[in-house]
Amino acid sequence: MATDYDRVPYPCHAHPQTHPAHLAVMARLRGMRPAAPEACRFLEIGCGDGGNLMPMALEYPGSQFLGIDLAESSIERARQSAARFGTSQVEFRAQDIMDLKPGELGQWDYVVAHGVFSWVPEPVRLRLLAVCRELLAPDGVAYISYNAYPGAHLRAIPREMMLYHTKKVAEPEVRVAQARELMRLVAENQSGRDAVSAIVLSEANRVLDSAPNLLTHDDLSPDNQAYYLHEFAALAAERGLQCLGDADYASMFGTRYPAGIRQALARLGDDDVRREQYLDFLSCRRFRQSLLCRAEIKRERQAPLAAIKECFFSSSAKTASPESQLLDDSPVTFLGESDLRGEVSAPIPKLILAALGRNWPARLRFQDLRAVIATAIGSAVPSDAVAGALRDLIEMGAAHVHHAQIRHATTVSERPRVWDWARYQQTIGTSLTSLRHHTIQISDAFGIWLVGQLDGTQTAEAIAQKHALAAKPGPDGKLDAEKALRKARKRVASGIEKLVQFGFVPPDDPGGS
Repeated sequence: MATDYDRVPYPCHAHPQTHPAHLAVMARLRGMRPAAPEACRFLEIGCGDGGNLMPMALEYPGSQFLGIDLAESSIERARQSAARFGTSQVEFRAQDIMDLKPGELGQWDYVVAHGVFSWVPEPVRLRLLAVCRELLAPDGVAYISYNAYPGAHLRAIPREMMLYHTKKVAEPEVRVAQARELMRLVAENQSGRDAVSAIVLSEANRVLDSAPNLLTHDDLSPDNQAYYLHEFAALAAERGLQCLGDADYASMFGTRYPAGIRQALARLGDDDVRREQYLDFLSCRRFRQSLLCRAEIKRERQAPLAAIKECFFSSSAKTASPESQLLDDSPVTFLGESDLRGEVSAPIPKLILAALGRNWPARLRFQDLRAVIATAIGSAVPSDAVAGALRDLIEMGAAHVHHAQIRHATTVSERPRVWDWARYQQTIGTSLTSLRHHTIQISDAFGIWLVGQLDGTQTAEAIAQKHALAAKPGPDGKLDAEKALRKARKRVASGIEKLVQFGFVPPDDPGGS
C-alpha cells in the first residue's frame, strides 16, 4: 500500500551524527568498546532512498549495512543506487518494523532511526525502542532523533494553526499551498516588537522557508510528538535501554555557560539525564539526537583518559596571539568556524588548540599532540595532563574528537577527482555528500558542471580551457581569449580548492593527492 512518503518523497541526506565512526567514538568516550566502523553491522530504520546509508557502505566495504523503510518507492530508488555501484554488502528492504520478529535480523552494532520517532503513531514509537533492545549487540549503540521540549512548544504554534486550516484537504500539494497562504497572512500581521509577536513571526517565516516535502512530512504530519528528555529516557528504560548521551557531545556538559550556571548544574548531582534536561531548559532545545545502549552496560560519566589517548582530534580554532603568550597563563581568545569562540588561559590547552588550528582540517593523534606540547615547553608532559586538557576542550566544543584520520585529500592533485558517490548525485540532481559525510547543496551551474568534470582524467588546465570556450563576448561583440582563459583558470582553481576543502576528493585519486 502506498504511503505518504511514496506520494511525496522525503529528502534523504547524509547525517554526520549517524555515521558509524562518530557513534563509535561517542561510545568510547562513555567507556564502551563498540565495534570498529571498518568491520561492523549497521542498520538504518527509515532509510528512505539510501542517501544516508549508501555513502557509508561505499566508505566501509568491510562492513554490513541494511536499510529498511515502509515506502516501497524509496526502497526501489535505494536498490537502484546500490546496483549502480555494485555494493554487495548493503541491502534495502521494504518492511514495517511492527512486523519485525525477535531474532529475524540478528544483532547489529549500530542501529539508527533518524527522523522517525516523533513522526509515527505511539505504538510504532514504542515498538522502535523495543526493536533497538532486541537487535543491539552487547556493546551496540542506537541513535534516535526526535522533536524535544521545551523548544518544540514554539514549533507547535504554526503547526496547530495549519492543521486546523487544512483539516478538510486531502491532497498534499493543496495542503502545503493553503498552509503557506495562512502563514503568509500570519507573518504579515506580526510587528515583531513584543516577545510573542517575535516568536510567531520567526516560526511563520521558518515554515515559509521550508521545502514543500519537508513541510508535508514535518509540520503537517498527523503525527508529530515531542518529548522532554526525561520522558524519552523513561520510555527507553522500560524497554531495557539507557541513555548513553547525545550525539552532540559538547551539548551534554554546559561548560560554555557562565560560572554561576555551571555551579548550579553541578549541584544537580550525578544524574546525567537530569543535568541534560536542565540544559535543554536553558537552551529551549527543540530537537534531540539521543544515543542508547543496553541498560546493563556500565557507562562512564566522563570520558576515560585511556579512551582519549586512543583518538584523533581536530579544531578550526585560530588565535592572533604571539607564540610566547601560549606558554604563560595569560588568557588567549580562539576563533573558529561555526561561531567557535573561546578564551583559554592554561598553556597546555592553548598549545593544543594552536597545533590543531595550524593543521586544520587534518586530525592529530594524541601522541602527536603530546610531542608538539613537549617541544614547545621544552620538556616531557605527563600524558594524563594532555588527555585531561583534551577532555575539557571537547566538552567545551572547542575541539572535536574522531575515530580515525580524515579519509579525503587535503591538497590538490594534478588530475583531481570528486569521489564517485558525489558525482553520481550530481547526475541525479540531489545535494552532494562529502567524504566527511556532510551534505552540501551546489546550486550554481558552474559548480555542477565542475563536479562533472572532475573524474580524475583531466588536469585543471584542461578543464579551464574547456570553461574558457564558453565565455561570452564583451559589449563590443569581441572575445578576449586570453582574458577569458585567465578568468577560467582562476574560477576552476578556486572551485577545486573548495571541493578539496569540503572533503569531496578521495586520497587515492589518480593524481596522488
